[in-house]
Amino acid sequence: MVFRDISERHRSDKLLKASNEQLQNFVTAAAHDLRAPLTSASVYTELLARQLAGQIDTEGKQILDYVRSGVQRILRLVDDLVTYAQASHFQPQEGSHTPVEKALNTVLENLRSEIEKTAATITAEKLSVVAAHEAHLVQLLQNLIGNALKYYGNDPPDVRISCENADSGWVISVSDNGVGIDPAYTEEVFKPFKRLHGDDRPGSGIGLATCQKIVAGYGGRIWVTSEPGKGSTFFFSLPYRAGTDEARN
Repeated sequence: MVFRDISERHRSDKLLKASNEQLQNFVTAAAHDLRAPLTSASVYTELLARQLAGQIDTEGKQILDYVRSGVQRILRLVDDLVTYAQASHFQPQEGSHTPVEKALNTVLENLRSEIEKTAATITAEKLSVVAAHEAHLVQLLQNLIGNALKYYGNDPPDVRISCENADSGWVISVSDNGVGIDPAYTEEVFKPFKRLHGDDRPGSGIGLATCQKIVAGYGGRIWVTSEPGKGSTFFFSLPYRAGTDEARN
């Protein structure tokens, strides 16, 4: 009976893996087919704007701006969907260790223009080495810090990153002084396409869902504590794996 249960579980795991691979292949192929006409629409919209410069009124310019921004939003959404699908299917590599400081430096470089534009302050402390692939850690931090730069309040963003040594693994936190989240929605924000602030802020509603997929792939979890008007703190845990004892000290 035990052997039968193990066999059934193994079969279910294989079917799930195959299903995830099919989903990823479908999304990747669909994204490729969508990018071409969207890119063409973006190019021709820019050409039309240049040719009609000085010939159209304010309303015409607004219409062109709506078209332009709409195409760009869809292109970003397509890219985010591909990222989300890829995050749903990966295997943590044994022995993959990344200094959080190294990943953070990459993120700060990637977000340099947003940081300068918002006059944000980014500080970090107690950063360590965690058992995760560098690309995944970069993606996690970039989504969380990027959100802090989008959802700031009256004051410039103040973002703080830290690591804590917990019993089961590392817990990394990203705190901000932004607009905050109603406690009733602290679980909803991790669902795909869930946007609490509508179109007032940029984004596709995929970033936090992608973070959850990545963290779950490592056997960890992600959560947030927040209060409207007083900022948010996002936490995600990354369990220890074999060969990471030195990272606990």
